[in-house]
Amino acid sequence: MNKKHLIICVIIFIISFFLYSLTSGTSVSFGDSGEFICGAYNFSQLHPPGYPLYSILGKVFTLFPIGGIAWRVNMMSVFFASLTLVFLYIITFHVTEDLFSSLMSVIIFMFSLTFWSYSHFAKGYTLNLFLLSVLIFCAWKYKDNNKYLYLWGITFGLSLTYHYQSMVILIPAFLYMFSITRKPSVREISITLLLIITGLTPYLFLPLRATPDRYHWGDPTTISGFIEMVTGKIYGWHNATERTGITHTVKQLKLYGTFMIKEFNCFGILLGLSGCIFLAKKHVKIFIFTLIIYITNVFLISYLISTEIELFLEAILPGFFLPSHLIFALWAGYSIFEISKKIKMKPLIYLLLLVPVLSLIFNYPLCDQSNNYIASDFAKNCLLTPEKNSILITAGDNDTFPLWYVQQVEHMRQDIKILSIGLIGEPYYHKYLKDRMNLKLDDTEFSDKAEFLVRFIQKNRDRKIYLTYHGAVKLPPSIILAPRGILYEVLSPNKINDLNICSSLFEKTYLLRGITDKSVYKDLLTSTMMGPYAMGLYELGVLYMDGNMPDKAEKTFKTVRNIDYSERHDIKEEFDKALDLQEAHIALIKEKYDKALHLLEGEEEFLKNNPAFYLVRAGAYRGKKDYNKAFQDINYALTLDPKSAKAYLELGKLHYEQNNIKEAIYKIAIALQLDPALPTGHYWLGRVYAKCNLKEKAVEEYGKELNLNNTYAPATEGIKEILKTL
Repeated sequence: MNKKHLIICVIIFIISFFLYSLTSGTSVSFGDSGEFICGAYNFSQLHPPGYPLYSILGKVFTLFPIGGIAWRVNMMSVFFASLTLVFLYIITFHVTEDLFSSLMSVIIFMFSLTFWSYSHFAKGYTLNLFLLSVLIFCAWKYKDNNKYLYLWGITFGLSLTYHYQSMVILIPAFLYMFSITRKPSVREISITLLLIITGLTPYLFLPLRATPDRYHWGDPTTISGFIEMVTGKIYGWHNATERTGITHTVKQLKLYGTFMIKEFNCFGILLGLSGCIFLAKKHVKIFIFTLIIYITNVFLISYLISTEIELFLEAILPGFFLPSHLIFALWAGYSIFEISKKIKMKPLIYLLLLVPVLSLIFNYPLCDQSNNYIASDFAKNCLLTPEKNSILITAGDNDTFPLWYVQQVEHMRQDIKILSIGLIGEPYYHKYLKDRMNLKLDDTEFSDKAEFLVRFIQKNRDRKIYLTYHGAVKLPPSIILAPRGILYEVLSPNKINDLNICSSLFEKTYLLRGITDKSVYKDLLTSTMMGPYAMGLYELGVLYMDGNMPDKAEKTFKTVRNIDYSERHDIKEEFDKALDLQEAHIALIKEKYDKALHLLEGEEEFLKNNPAFYLVRAGAYRGKKDYNKAFQDINYALTLDPKSAKAYLELGKLHYEQNNIKEAIYKIAIALQLDPALPTGHYWLGRVYAKCNLKEKAVEEYGKELNLNNTYAPATEGIKEILKTL
């Protein structure tokens, strides 16, 4: 490489490093990020196959005395992303021997959505892509010097210690390239194989760093455990193809098509496809080599990568397709090279700069994560909620890994024991829970995770047990939960206590940065984690409603509506329906009956099985003196929930307004028997008693209402009115 190209490579590295570090996140993100930071910081293995190379290199980056630990590990992704772009320039120039087209290939890839977004946080995709770019470079240079075959061997061995599956499937491409350049000698093959084996030595890291004080995904200190770890048996990889097939693969190929439009925009797609055609005509061997990489990556990844949760398929797939994106950027660069030769007015070729410029304009807002603290705040909020020495049950990666990071790296709330539902069933994890976390487990076999959780809760009732939002949905209805901000506690609900705790958490304790800020882009995983906040705030609003504080409830519901759900429109739609009902209820309290009925228009189909819908509408009908419709709705609500205290209270109100005092007392008494703490129940019974001049009983009931809610003004006013008559 001459001095000119060396300078260009340095410039590419500096510019890309500056851009990616400028837009990089400063803390943890959702997905694997928290686990990867912990692995680097603790110098420990990650989930299967262990990713020892990442942990070793990540540890080096944690030693730099700049920024926090999370930011340092994030910079590792930035570093290898920038190196990948340097090698893409070298590779493209090797094909085109043209500076402009080579730089265009780099710029197009630099601004592509997935590559840019994966350069931000502690995930190993950029490391994987860097190793692939080195392998491609060595395969092409082998014809000039056999030392490149040796460099290929050691690099390939190292690549197998990160994500070997994505590299193994590319072996046919490299075998083809070596076969068409010059046939390696037996000595060269032997040395290369030895270097590949040498490159595998980071796998020794797995048993050497399997310390008993931390969970390390199985037991790699034994031969069988080591094999299970590396092959991913304990992670369910051996069952992956059972969930795949032609239909599944075709579906994921369609997803790939949508990803490509987002990656390169329509103009970039045209450049890549035309470049592929140009390359097939001018450089058949290089075309076949790149095509094999492209096809094996796209088709085999589409077939092999699977998850039981279809939603997260869209979240994890783009990163696995990055090798094909690298090849596509190379094709785009070659297309520009061929087009530039055919254009007579050379300045026109610079119009092609519009392709990466458009990507920059569209992708910058999506890739700027410099102000995204949502995952870090979520983890801290979860740990700030439980009482001391509690157990916190989490669901999957999004719930668990950010909490691992905050506990292990930032050393926050280490008194809390975290149990991940996703790891239930893994024998070594059960051993770790018992031996290292001192949790009580039922060793008998269980049919599913729900059964395990029920037994676990029963055995550990001497400790406070909390669950995340996604963990709570895994429990059967027999387990009673009380809301605790964005968590739930295994405890019978107490509305007054629940309101005090939840309001304090949201108003005084929680960090809520970015959840309503649309300028902070939220990918699919982050958008999904808006659900716990929406549900926690929604339940707080309901508690305010039950506590007769409609103004505070209205403000809280407004926050729920303003949450930026971004990629999860389905969550937004679900909460919007529920919020319409609550806003109708608030309108009813404020005696805006027409507004309440307007908000409920068209909602019956969606809320037809929700008794609250019919009770709110009945209240609006009662306010408009349409008693027949009100009775119909209340009776239907009772068919849905025969023990609804609120329904009997509404019946009592109806009878009261129709001067049927005896029936009003009877219905309200039933309501209070069903729920002695029913909001406004005692107040309405007091009103009925006052109407029939039973003043002492009325004052008594008003007093009971004030005991439940000492700020309820109507009860206070009721007592004052009676006192005036004495």
